Amino acid sequence: MFRKLVSNLPFSPALVGQLGFYAKRLRKEQFTRRLGIFFTIFAVLVQSFTVFTPPEQVSASTGSSIIQGGVQSIGDILNAYDASAKGKGDYKDIFDYFGVTRAELSDMSNKVVYICSTDKSIISFGRSHHYSATEGELVHNIPRSTGGFSTLYSVPLHRFDSVNNSTNCYDAYVGHSKTVGWFAIMRKCANFQIKKNVQKFPKGHFVAASCKTVQGYAYDERQTDLRTKVYLYFGGPPGKGKQYGPIMANQSAPSSPIGSGYGFSFAVPDEYQKSTGNTQVWAVMQPLPGWNQANVQFDNTVTIPNNCTPAKTPVASCSTIGISKIDRTNITIEANSAATDGAKIEGYEFTVSDKNGKKIYNKTVASTVLKLASEKIDLKNPGEYTIKVVVKTSIGSKESADCIKTTTVSPTDKCIYTPNITSNDPACKPCPYKPGIWVKDEDCAPTITQSKEARNVTQQVANANGTTAAPSDRIEYTVYTTNISSAATTTTIIESLEDVMQYAELSFDGGGTYNPTNKTLTWENVAITAQGTDKRTFAVQIKSNIAATPRAANDPAAYDCVITNSYGNTININMQCPIVKTIETTVKQLPSTGAGENILFAAVVLMVVTYFYARSRQINKEVRLIRKEFNAGVL
Repeated sequence: MFRKLVSNLPFSPALVGQLGFYAKRLRKEQFTRRLGIFFTIFAVLVQSFTVFTPPEQVSASTGSSIIQGGVQSIGDILNAYDASAKGKGDYKDIFDYFGVTRAELSDMSNKVVYICSTDKSIISFGRSHHYSATEGELVHNIPRSTGGFSTLYSVPLHRFDSVNNSTNCYDAYVGHSKTVGWFAIMRKCANFQIKKNVQKFPKGHFVAASCKTVQGYAYDERQTDLRTKVYLYFGGPPGKGKQYGPIMANQSAPSSPIGSGYGFSFAVPDEYQKSTGNTQVWAVMQPLPGWNQANVQFDNTVTIPNNCTPAKTPVASCSTIGISKIDRTNITIEANSAATDGAKIEGYEFTVSDKNGKKIYNKTVASTVLKLASEKIDLKNPGEYTIKVVVKTSIGSKESADCIKTTTVSPTDKCIYTPNITSNDPACKPCPYKPGIWVKDEDCAPTITQSKEARNVTQQVANANGTTAAPSDRIEYTVYTTNISSAATTTTIIESLEDVMQYAELSFDGGGTYNPTNKTLTWENVAITAQGTDKRTFAVQIKSNIAATPRAANDPAAYDCVITNSYGNTININMQCPIVKTIETTVKQLPSTGAGENILFAAVVLMVVTYFYARSRQINKEVRLIRKEFNAGVL
């Protein structure tokens, strides 16, 4: 337009009027351009705050954080470590547990690395309990230098993906340790991650089931030279199904991932072979001493077919034996046997041999009972003895590795239960559940199994696991705690509701005590008889308005539109979350840009705006000069 007016002005002087109108428009445009520069400079200043002080995720941490608020530099990590060394916190205690030194923390790179759950070797540690032991969650009780313990829970990082069906990524500092190798510390919560499995744990798996037998394997990775015991539950999970066992997993077949010698085979009871419906079978294994969980459920179930027509075969066996000490030299032996499908127990042969193999006691007792205790046996000389029981049955004599044990007679100055400590040692005391054995004997601890179920009362859904709950729905949970040992026990039932309380409120506590700080529901001193089951029911009410709170940066299971609750097994219930949560799940984050990209973009925008302002100013000046020439200097 400007070029057209100027080129035609010599031929048509009347166009100078249009040039005046154009000049006014240019002055307005120049004012607009000046405002543009002002706001662009203001935007650049605001952008500089985001460059030098990056924004943090709104829900930056939950109760899972090892350090609330996370860390922003290696210096923050070292400061927390040093404060812990002076008794403020447990950060140093945690790294001591893993064998990571301060020097190795100091050598970490300041570069922030984005790690993702696609790396299935990563194990993450936090303070919150989310999953069951079957799903790979381990409990770590870490001794504190100031006394007591701190509890961390570890779980494979990719386990969180199973809840929201998506990959989760985190920014972290990465280092290397001589003890654990690669490790990472998440910035948003200071949670610890490694790729080395620092704790081995029990594992159990069913292999097959038929009309006649159920087969599987079970072992404890920590002590593979020892064998574990298995309990089977027909027709329901622990606490509901009928219990059978213990069964020693010490057979050569079926083979396990670590080889043979950990298999078991169990004859299906006649009532399930004749059942007109399929029968599902659950199992738990009793871990060896030192395991933090009361039991470990098998990672699968099997089903007995319906309408089986088995041919009965008499079966009898010696199941287990127990040795009880009356005093330093006197013992009794308790033998347990089994007989089915027409087989009969006729007697028991008790044999005691010294370390040289010489029999110092041998007696056969006629009996038809399945459990029999021997008379008092006096072992006069200190040393090790081998105890063996052979069961006399209608189909022959039966013996097994489970019916052979050793015992020791301690010298007079040693503990009667073990010669490794003196009689005055505080640890020299009997088991509170079985007074005839040592308190640290593997058979001393009562065996507790755990399971749970949930139902949606509002929607009348009997099994709410995997379903979707609507706002204001009432969810009723039932937890079963079963004592599968032969002695009564007292236990504490603890329900972690941290994840549930993100979308619900406790409406019925079932007689338990709710702690709003750590969001746990506890029943103290629950007495459970031998082979008995304790049943507790509580309920939660889904909130009328489902929160649109963003997922936590440190905990993918937090505010993920799923309430997860574990007690032996895990219950997942989906929420009807707002549409913004769907967007959050679909779009993980905006494109990642650093300080350089942000500064470059701001500079380009400022240059463009400045260019157009300068161009407008220049054209306006040229118009003034032309009008002055045509109007003899009058503007």
